[in-house]
Amino acid sequence: MPRIIAISITKGGVGKTTTAVNLSAGLAEAGRRVLLVDTDTQAQASRALGVNPEVGLAEVLNDEVPAAMAPVEVRKNLQILAGGQKLANIKRGIAQMEMRSEAVLADTLNHVNDLYDYIILDTSPGWDTMQVNVLVYATEVLAPVLLEGLAVHGLG
Repeated sequence: MPRIIAISITKGGVGKTTTAVNLSAGLAEAGRRVLLVDTDTQAQASRALGVNPEVGLAEVLNDEVPAAMAPVEVRKNLQILAGGQKLANIKRGIAQMEMRSEAVLADTLNHVNDLYDYIILDTSPGWDTMQVNVLVYATEVLAPVLLEGLAVHGLG
């Protein structure tokens, strides 16, 4: 079972993506097999790593592509499952589900857990159905915080 770490806090601009990308790259450099999952509609983690994959998390959650086939290798030991604008429709669909809407991400990605030592989840700011799914799937949460009033308040 991999360590599944969500980089999450509702406040924007505190370094979630930077933390997720650098933690993933460092773990990969140390020889760990890492999957970085970008759950943000802005797909900043993909941009930071210099990739623009044709398929990503939205296609996996929509059952268009198997979870094991969608990640793109960006360097040795590091793959990314890209976010993107298509996730907005996925979030709406999840919000309309009557049962197990909080476990869609876990149900989908549990199939690839054995392929990785670490799964790092980069999140968007705010609180929505994807954020809930990330927190249900993750086994750990790392919350980057700037030492300023609003950011610390967001940690609560």
